[in-house]
Amino acid sequence: PNTEGDPHIRTVDGVNYDFQSAGEFVLLRDPGMELQARQSAVTTAGPLGANAHTGLSSCVSLNTAVAMRVGDHVISYQPIIHPPLTGEVATYKPNAKPARLQLRIDGEPTVLGAGAIPLSKGGRIIPTNDKGGLEVQIPGGTRIAITPSFWERHQLYYMNINVYHGRAIAGIMGAVAPNNWLPMLSSGQFMGPRPASLAQRHQDLYETFADSWRVDATTSLFHYEPGLTPTSFVVPDWPVSQAQNCLAPPQPGVPAPSAPITPVAQAQAEQICAAVIDGQRRENCIQDVMATGDAIFAETYLQSQKLDQRIVLAPPTLTKPPRNGEVPGNQV
Repeated sequence: PNTEGDPHIRTVDGVNYDFQSAGEFVLLRDPGMELQARQSAVTTAGPLGANAHTGLSSCVSLNTAVAMRVGDHVISYQPIIHPPLTGEVATYKPNAKPARLQLRIDGEPTVLGAGAIPLSKGGRIIPTNDKGGLEVQIPGGTRIAITPSFWERHQLYYMNINVYHGRAIAGIMGAVAPNNWLPMLSSGQFMGPRPASLAQRHQDLYETFADSWRVDATTSLFHYEPGLTPTSFVVPDWPVSQAQNCLAPPQPGVPAPSAPITPVAQAQAEQICAAVIDGQRRENCIQDVMATGDAIFAETYLQSQKLDQRIVLAPPTLTKPPRNGEVPGNQV
């Protein structure tokens, strides 16, 4: 399962759908692990085309922070945000210095170097590339890979989040039960078949479903600077149903774009994303490059693709003794 680009979700059972809400949500949850993502609304040239699974076209958000509970540890990877003082109006200057990403383990800032960071009771955090990518390896075989990229025009970091060998089936990336169009709600209830009405689909996805998996002050795993809470990152009514203008409102840590967003034509986007092998991922890449007007999104998909293509060592081959052969020595 994964959430990539303008969040395109691939569930644990292979269903692909778009989820563009803004705020902090549970991606996956089981008794030993919970994975959360912060999604921030961003300004684009226009909405994405209609998603094949939901039938909805919408303005977009991006994964801008991630947090997880792994056994006894809480791990977060998020930008350092300097919120406005109480009563001050938040302003975001296009030329402001971008907030760097900070890794925290149990609330303590931790430097991700070239080596592994061990976790108690097994597991570790390792770097995956020289641009700040990392992977959390959990006892039992689950791996959570975070691939960040820096969107220059927005002065903003965003992330692809990929889970390998996961066991959780609940959350935004959870399993979709038969005769349902979305994963189950956090209450355990099911959404049922996809509604015929686009308006009802939008309401079900971005109100009922989104609010069900939205975190609050008691469930969040993120670190917050003074003055910020989970509600600081909620953008009401995002994405707007059948939007024509994709102008995102000010949000903590999300500067306004430094220049108007110019869309990329489909033929050019297809060329930019041609090296992405997986068909669904390539289509997502094309959509993202067209809407954002930036080839950086193709680069991020290619980084995630490299993680998928990592060499898996084959089990060792037994050379001695030969099959059904006898080992010399004392016989009982």
